[in-house]
Amino acid sequence: MSRDRYVAILRCLHFASSDAKKIGKLQPVLDKIIENFKSAYTPERNISIDESLLLWKGRLGFRQYVPAKRSRYGIKLYKLCESKSGYIYNFIIYTGKDTVLKETLGLYGERVVKSLLEELSGQGYHLYIDRFFMSPSLADELFGLQTNTCGTVMRRRKGMPENFPPPKMKIGEMLVLQKKNMNLTAFKDRREVLVISTMHDAKLLDTGKKDRATSNPIMKPECIVEYNKNMGGIDLSDAVIIQYPSFRKTVKWYKKLFFNIMDMAVF
Repeated sequence: MSRDRYVAILRCLHFASSDAKKIGKLQPVLDKIIENFKSAYTPERNISIDESLLLWKGRLGFRQYVPAKRSRYGIKLYKLCESKSGYIYNFIIYTGKDTVLKETLGLYGERVVKSLLEELSGQGYHLYIDRFFMSPSLADELFGLQTNTCGTVMRRRKGMPENFPPPKMKIGEMLVLQKKNMNLTAFKDRREVLVISTMHDAKLLDTGKKDRATSNPIMKPECIVEYNKNMGGIDLSDAVIIQYPSFRKTVKWYKKLFFNIMDMAVF
């Protein structure tokens, strides 16, 4: 294809009728590409869900500001990936109150998880999520659907026990509460970490690292070791894609998002 022909096609590139709003401008592409992602590959047992941010500094009603991300400003996507390879099995684009979620009950983070996990539910997967999505009610519900869950959780999330953990825990100290098939682990490292798990025992594992001062092996709860190991699927895919992106500067947000989706397909 000649350069001029490519530029002409790019100038006229669109995917829906001119009166489409927000994500409707890309809906036909999204429906087809997600269908292909799901049919092309079945993830291994360990999977993770997290958010990703596509840089966009132009005017856009659902542009997000996430200071923890490198891009900070942009279009937010929720992705379900295989932990080992980073394969993107499913994703949802956040568009504010109009975000399309198949689940309508529960906290927003719970609805996102259940919408992404719909086709994999009931198949014995091990799911890793962070504190934005995790809650005791979600872990209990997914366990009933034969999906084990592990993830950090907010201290004041609905359903969490009061006055746990107690103040002034010592460094390296671990406390565990159990309810049915769910463990709530509190561990003090540099700061206190709360983890809910329906698949890990209340035991400490050797991380393979040693304390510089004492030369003693550094021990951490099994749930935290496995969480750190399996939570990086989304970061892995983003790190590979960002090296050689196909998108270029444009005034149309949906064109940049389209080429990012093409990068995800190539990955």
